[in-house]
Amino acid sequence: MSGFRAQAALMALGGASLRSSSVPLTDEQKISRARNAANARHHPGVDPAELERQRTDRAIDEIVARAPTMTAEQAARIGRLFTYIDPDAEG
Repeated sequence: MSGFRAQAALMALGGASLRSSSVPLTDEQKISRARNAANARHHPGVDPAELERQRTDRAIDEIVARAPTMTAEQAARIGRLFTYIDPDAEG
């Protein structure tokens, strides 16, 4: 039986095709799959979500380091915002 006929027979019986997926992955899915594979290779046993949190924290730290120092008025306004979010916070 030829390859095409074998695949057609599998499909007719309700089985999967010989290919792994009939829908191509988007670029975002490809990037995510590659990132997960690299994380598994370089950081075995580490939670991928934890690695993503660390990467995000580093990015935030870099942005904060480049930002100019806030004035007293700006700091007070930000403090009020966090007090509004968490009434138990001091500020």
